[in-house]
Amino acid sequence: MAVADGLERKLLLFAVLSRCVLIVLQIIFNNLIPDHDADVFNPPTKVDSSHPNGALDYVVETTLCGLNRWDAIYFIHIAEHGYIYQNSLAFFPLFPFLVKLIANTFCYILQFVLIYRNVILVSAVICNVTFFALSVILLFRLGRNVLDNCYTAYKACLLFCINPASIFMVASYSETLYFFCVVYGLYYLESSRKMLTVFMFALSSLARSNGLLNIGFILYDSFTFLGMTLRSFFSGISITKMKTKMLAFRIFTFFNIMLAQLTYLFISVVLFLVPFILYQIYYVNEIFCKIDTSTLSAIPDYLVTYGLNRGYHIIGDSIPPWCNLTIPLSYSYIQSSHWGVGFMKYYELKQIPNFLLAVPVTVLSVGCMWCYFKWNRRTCLTLGMESDITAIKKNDGERRCLWNNPRLLPYVVHILMLTLFGWMFIHIQVLTRMLFSSSPILNWFAAYCTTDETKTQVTIRNEYDVIRPREDICKVENEENLRHSLKNILTDQIVNFSTQSFVSKLILCYFLFYFTVGTFMFCNFLPWT
Repeated sequence: MAVADGLERKLLLFAVLSRCVLIVLQIIFNNLIPDHDADVFNPPTKVDSSHPNGALDYVVETTLCGLNRWDAIYFIHIAEHGYIYQNSLAFFPLFPFLVKLIANTFCYILQFVLIYRNVILVSAVICNVTFFALSVILLFRLGRNVLDNCYTAYKACLLFCINPASIFMVASYSETLYFFCVVYGLYYLESSRKMLTVFMFALSSLARSNGLLNIGFILYDSFTFLGMTLRSFFSGISITKMKTKMLAFRIFTFFNIMLAQLTYLFISVVLFLVPFILYQIYYVNEIFCKIDTSTLSAIPDYLVTYGLNRGYHIIGDSIPPWCNLTIPLSYSYIQSSHWGVGFMKYYELKQIPNFLLAVPVTVLSVGCMWCYFKWNRRTCLTLGMESDITAIKKNDGERRCLWNNPRLLPYVVHILMLTLFGWMFIHIQVLTRMLFSSSPILNWFAAYCTTDETKTQVTIRNEYDVIRPREDICKVENEENLRHSLKNILTDQIVNFSTQSFVSKLILCYFLFYFTVGTFMFCNFLPWT
């Protein structure tokens, strides 16, 4: 535990430091270079004459305005005014709700010295920095559990702190909160705390739409258990001669186990879907699928005028077409009508630069899948029912590659589905932040590829080894790095870049290039991922 505590402290410091570096970079880039006129959603702000912009408002806008770009404007607007325009329904409520909660509680005192919109912006940054730091610690604990390799788990967290989607994890986006919910849910799942898993995955579906895919982890866990139970039952009957009473008892026990598991699965699916259904079908329909002049009159005139000039559907003025659908889901309709999202709709010559932006993360994702299949052919072909780890601790020195791990199968399938979905349906430049905010496996794979093979080996233990061997912190970080809080194994690799392998150089260049250039592009309203 002392080893983990020491590494977690270094990770926490590096996570906060990386956020500070991003904020400083966007201050520099945003103030040195004029913003590009992107002609996107950017409603005006009306300043109350009784509370005009002060010196502190100028400070906030100078230092944090670069984080309020592109989709961040939607989230800030929703947190401040709620869902006024139909197109804002594409942005799910959990993040703006938490931001508004922070603004009205922990940051309430700032409302006396800042305009409310700036209080919201400060609250969003605080929210994302906090959840990012928590996510790094959870990612480390999850990695140690799943990979059974402290070094790789630790390095994956360091790489996550400079991942290519970093700017979106400090700006007013929901990616950080979503990643926190996903990793927390996976941590609970790997710790066999199933109902807490369902709760965190349900929250993730209120943060981002692709949170619905997380139900796959719950289904895989249940169906694997059911498959193992069926195989155990039938193999037991075929090789054992039983008396009638013994056979009857075995059948009775088997059906009880199956019934209990199916009941748990049904309850889990229902609980998982309830928040999404309440938001999409009840709340959204309740406020948008009716004409209500009183609601419309309550909206500030300058926001109504802005919406009408932009051609937006405003709450209370008319009933939108999706309200008349058999299943009245606003999300798919808005994505299609407002942003042109659909099957292969983004395949145009003018979008080639955006496809190029998604190539590196796609190569990393495909490499992850291929590497896993190479090490786990039997596991893949049997959907996890059989393992490629045939040796079971013949001696204490026997080791395996950490990628030879059947527990990673659902993570690989999940990243496969997201990658295919991204290339076929969404605006492809979004793929980088979607993948890095949806699954830990890309960080694990990047850490694996940039680490010497001898440090990615895992000792094979049998099912009776309930006590893990004591870990030595010096096998993860050297003594010099332990004495210096700002140095770690990742910074050592960056400093000694010329001595790294070709693959390590490619991955480090990819992460650092997107970390820096992504910040430059984003804060100046230039098209990025």
